[in-house]
Amino acid sequence: MDTSEDYTATGPVHHVGELRVISDKFSVREFVVEVGAGSQYPQLVTFQCANKKLSLMEGLDVGAPVTVHFNLRGREWTPSDGGDTRYFNSLDAWRIERHGSAPASPPSAGQAGGGGDEIPF
Repeated sequence: MDTSEDYTATGPVHHVGELRVISDKFSVREFVVEVGAGSQYPQLVTFQCANKKLSLMEGLDVGAPVTVHFNLRGREWTPSDGGDTRYFNSLDAWRIERHGSAPASPPSAGQAGGGGDEIPF
């Protein structure tokens, strides 16, 4: 699978989940977007942000129209007890565009930190 393909989904935010700390090296937070809002069969699609991408979700409000750029991920898991192999998918957001505003993306190294008392114009 070509992972460089740009998948997108557009619609209003339906739900914003709480931060889940899985380990000291992995944290994840999910959000749901209603794709096809206004159509006969809208779909509620769950996306996730993990670790460095968690900042994308700051200020994400229910009802806000967004376009989510994401990677489609899949993995196989076999339990240690030798049970049935299972397959999982995840939609990993790497950019969230709020309609009517600039895209939310993590700050670059040059943007991090405060500017003190400087006026930004």
